[in-house]
Amino acid sequence: MSAVRSPRSSAEAIAASTQEDTGLWEFRTLPNHYTFSKVLCWVAASRGARLARRLGHIGRADEWTAWAATERERVLAGAYNAELGYFTQAFHGVHPDASNLLLATLGIVDPHDPQLAPSSGALRTLRWAGPASLLLVFGVIAYQALDVGQLPPNLLLLGTGLLLAVTGNVMGKLRPNASLGIRTRWTLANARVWDQTHRFGGKAQVAAGVVLVGLALTPLPPVWHGHVVALVSLAAYGAAALKSYLLWRELPPELR
Repeated sequence: MSAVRSPRSSAEAIAASTQEDTGLWEFRTLPNHYTFSKVLCWVAASRGARLARRLGHIGRADEWTAWAATERERVLAGAYNAELGYFTQAFHGVHPDASNLLLATLGIVDPHDPQLAPSSGALRTLRWAGPASLLLVFGVIAYQALDVGQLPPNLLLLGTGLLLAVTGNVMGKLRPNASLGIRTRWTLANARVWDQTHRFGGKAQVAAGVVLVGLALTPLPPVWHGHVVALVSLAAYGAAALKSYLLWRELPPELR
């Protein structure tokens, strides 16, 4: 960053910090005081102060450092929901957000801050569920290929069913993010559609999990287990995708 551009960028960030915006996920119809936007304004001023000091602009560096200290307290107070126990997507909100996982990386909170840990609960659950499901499938394949013994015949049905039930239970808490969730063009277009779709999708996943666990208790031939897992899982995710479209269609034209 040049010496000329740094003051301008930091000053613009400070001016923008009090304004509403559409957030990282660009909710065009829902301007708000989004936490991550405020944090990035703080980052611009904080880093700008360091650069200004290095370039010899001591007065400007002191001004921005003081502003950053005050702004940090304001952001943390507005973004943290003590009742729910996590940093929320917007000031005085109730929804978590994946972007808040970067608060420690950006330096506005200490990575060991106990306030930071609860905000990633739903995301942590979904992130370990993906590798766990792959490990289950590949473990079954490898075990059979190596011919080291006989696996419980209903392991795939039971394991997948439990994974779907656990992840479905937290799906409704998931906020828009860069990698996880039911990311259709309709859920990404509107926050309400995202919320309602994930609540529905979570229930669909739990139902799919219950069906698979129930089938694990029946004498279904093992040769059908993989097909049944794929069919039931696709039915749950397909229903959620269809629900997102129907919810989007119910929106007024100006909100689409």
